[in-house]
Amino acid sequence: MASRFTSVLRLGLGLIAIICLWFIVSAAFNSQLSSPNGSRIVLDDQGNFLGQIGQHEEHGYGYWPVNQIPKRIQQSVIVLEDKRFFSHWGVDPLAVLRAMRQNWSSENRVSGASTITMQIARMQNPSGRNYFNKVHEALTAFFITLRHSRQAILRHYLRIIPYANQSHGIAHAARIYFNKPIEDLSWAEIAFLSSIPQSPGLSNPYRHNGLKRIRQRGERLLERMHENNLIDGAEFDLAIQQLQKLKALPRRARSRQFLHALLYLEQQITQDTPYLLHTYLDSGLQSHVNEFSRRSLNRYQTDGAENLAAIVLRRSDNAVLAWAGSSDYFSEASAGAIDYARTPRSSGSTLKPFIYAQALDTQIIQPNTVLEDLPSHAQGTSNFDRRFLGPVLARQALANSRNIPAIGLVDKIGLESAYENLHALGLHQNLNSAIYYGNALAIGNLPTTLSQLIRAYSALANDGVLQDLKWHRESDIASKHVISKDIARLITLYLADPMARLPSFPRLGSSEYPFPVAIKTGTSQGFKDAWSIAYSRDFLVAVWIGRPDAQSMKNLGGSNSASHLVKMIMLTLHKDQVRGQNDTAFAQPENYHPVFICRYTGYLSSDECHQNTMELLPKASTPSQATPLEAIKLDKRNHLLAGEWSPKKYIIEKSFIDMPRKYFAWARSQSIQVKPDKYSMLDFDPTKFKGQISAKQNPVLDDKISLKITYPMDNSLLLINPHVPRDTNSISLHLETNAKLEQVLWFVDDQPYQLASPPYSVRWPMQTGTHRFQVKLPYRPETSPVVELRVE
Repeated sequence: MASRFTSVLRLGLGLIAIICLWFIVSAAFNSQLSSPNGSRIVLDDQGNFLGQIGQHEEHGYGYWPVNQIPKRIQQSVIVLEDKRFFSHWGVDPLAVLRAMRQNWSSENRVSGASTITMQIARMQNPSGRNYFNKVHEALTAFFITLRHSRQAILRHYLRIIPYANQSHGIAHAARIYFNKPIEDLSWAEIAFLSSIPQSPGLSNPYRHNGLKRIRQRGERLLERMHENNLIDGAEFDLAIQQLQKLKALPRRARSRQFLHALLYLEQQITQDTPYLLHTYLDSGLQSHVNEFSRRSLNRYQTDGAENLAAIVLRRSDNAVLAWAGSSDYFSEASAGAIDYARTPRSSGSTLKPFIYAQALDTQIIQPNTVLEDLPSHAQGTSNFDRRFLGPVLARQALANSRNIPAIGLVDKIGLESAYENLHALGLHQNLNSAIYYGNALAIGNLPTTLSQLIRAYSALANDGVLQDLKWHRESDIASKHVISKDIARLITLYLADPMARLPSFPRLGSSEYPFPVAIKTGTSQGFKDAWSIAYSRDFLVAVWIGRPDAQSMKNLGGSNSASHLVKMIMLTLHKDQVRGQNDTAFAQPENYHPVFICRYTGYLSSDECHQNTMELLPKASTPSQATPLEAIKLDKRNHLLAGEWSPKKYIIEKSFIDMPRKYFAWARSQSIQVKPDKYSMLDFDPTKFKGQISAKQNPVLDDKISLKITYPMDNSLLLINPHVPRDTNSISLHLETNAKLEQVLWFVDDQPYQLASPPYSVRWPMQTGTHRFQVKLPYRPETSPVVELRVE
């Protein structure tokens, strides 16, 4: 019997030992200080509340670390929660005895004797309230005190303690209820906050009874503080008065118009992200963007558009000012919860500027290189307007968004090189091989997102420097050079040239502004996506319009839909510049200078080319002079050195341009005469052109031929617009005559300028100074009166 009793006793003692060991091991294991990652409060550029991000489904918001505890807060917490905190070892024996006496004499549990450290143990490992768990909390509190300093324990307590409404930690609560850092809290505000944690469910400051309870408990705290000489009489009276009137700031929910931006920011949170995020988001601008977006979508819904996205950046630092991921986040019909600013879609023509930039940067082409926009070079593709412009310079090819020259450039650059360059710009994630997309990656085969596009375009806007989007003031954004400075400026000038967009895009449309704006549009195959990206000296704006099911819209492209929304946003951003009176011109490439060249050949301009244009070329190189048919010389008597023809009756017929044969078919389709079309009254050598003298001549009339310059008017003044590309500052010279003439010759500053056939108009690039204009007839004495013009 005795041995049986001994065995049971040993077994019982063994179980008790195991339980005690488990208690000790478990308590020691749980003695580390831990908390969920802190959530963030997001503010706009004016400090207005936008929302909270980083919410924990089980733990709520907050958990902001407290690095330095203000003396007032430490005193109030110690007085209210654990007045012997600095002397006990996690458990206060006197408080335990008091609690036991009070609970023994009462039918209900009225006191818990929990110290600050025991509360930490319970909050880190929540469990039911019973004496068994109470002992475990006490043992855990003892080990916490052994492992950590009192200040570390108190800081952790102030980080995780609940303050109602899913707020945890005094730093977070101070921001939510008073929008203050804890260092700026008054005695009344400290008493207000310190009164909540004891019973957060009953002490909700947004409820009448909760607010009343907070004020009552706050008064008791202030009285204890006064009794312990921690605040003097004047401070006590003031705090009591303030406490009776004190209320929390109104409850603030997430801003509906910034939901996509907040969700994006939530995914970007790291340990280094500030807990109070001062973003660059502009609430006023966002309201405009959202309103313009709804208005635009209503306009294009009949054509099949169902949703859109828009982003606005500040050019100087890529700060995100507005972000609309869809027209309406809560629209189920149009899948508004999807952030289309981050959804890959077919890029259309939006990648072409980077193809041209690479070709120019690597000197595969120069600005005066003639590119082919011909059916024979189409490689199975076509231009969006089903037309061909023949020989085009890079400026016109890009501004007109021609598909065939872009594909040709990818051939010249090399598919792999072009694909890698687009990856370096962040326009794709290198998920497939280059051959998967082929050369058509330049015209929409390669999908990208609106956010990736505007980031890449910011490199063009910022002299070739690529950097990430900057969301908040504390962002540390790395940058790198991806395009040379001069080439980035050159591409910008191409995209900002309204004359270069002709004939594909009409003047005075959605792509033209009263101040300099570089703009590129894009349309994916089948009108499934409409893009527009534009930037000025101050801002970048990007817009996508399409459908969530990626189905076709009805003839909605970037130029007739997305660009309209971009323009509305850009004009709002530049509302003080809509009259075009400020100096907002784009910077010129430093190592380039303007040269007058023939747009069909890339050679220096000549009388033989009737399509001369001003282009920026490298200072280190100059194109060769065009060398079409050589001139026939005249003798001193103004007679031909050979032949029997009189120069008074005949003129020399010759080709206006030395156009390669590959363009002949195109020229004929455009009703352009590659052969005889221009005439010259320069010196000729008839031995080299025997048989090419034409019988065409200006008529010899009995009455005198009248010649009058109708524009410009005599003694007029014209001003050069500094905000547009140099070659767009030109005027058209017009003539009125009473005869049907084969041709006339314009003189500028007493020098031959250009021959003109009916209707005798030519363009003249404006230059500062006073200039003289006159018209003369080949081999006839009639001249127009001289017209003087001043240009400033």
